[in-house]
Amino acid sequence: MTPDDHPTTNAPGQRGKATDNSEPSHLGDATHTAHDIKNLFSLIVSYCALIDTNNDTPATITEDLDEIRAAAQRGIALADELPAQRP
Repeated sequence: MTPDDHPTTNAPGQRGKATDNSEPSHLGDATHTAHDIKNLFSLIVSYCALIDTNNDTPATITEDLDEIRAAAQRGIALADELPAQRP
């Protein structure tokens, strides 16, 4: 499934358009976009942790991973601030 093939869409590429038309498309778009952004940043955080588990990782790489992880966590926090879908 690609990001554009969200289960609540009528057709691929029509994100945020609920099948029952109960929500304005701009609210769905913001909600789905925030969710997708958080998923991408979470993946970055996870990969940093996976790479960092290697005991042979040089200290300079570990420091870089810490910076990447912190930036991704800030991205997750920013995505939480995006407009949320209201019922």
